[in-house]
Amino acid sequence: MKNARQYAYEILQRVILEGGYASLLLRAGRNRFTREDTALISEIVYGTIRRYTLLQYQLKGTVK
Repeated sequence: MKNARQYAYEILQRVILEGGYASLLLRAGRNRFTREDTALISEIVYGTIRRYTLLQYQLKGTVK
């Protein structure tokens, strides 16, 4: 079984690279994890999406 952080990473890949919908992907996996892990996954995914533009800007000069 995947841990919460691995699952959050996979969701972010699908959202950012493939145009997936975070809410649908989160809903699909919520029964696989504890309530605490589900909250962690949601915070990682939504927090990253909220700050995605800032992250891109900060990494622009260092990552190709």
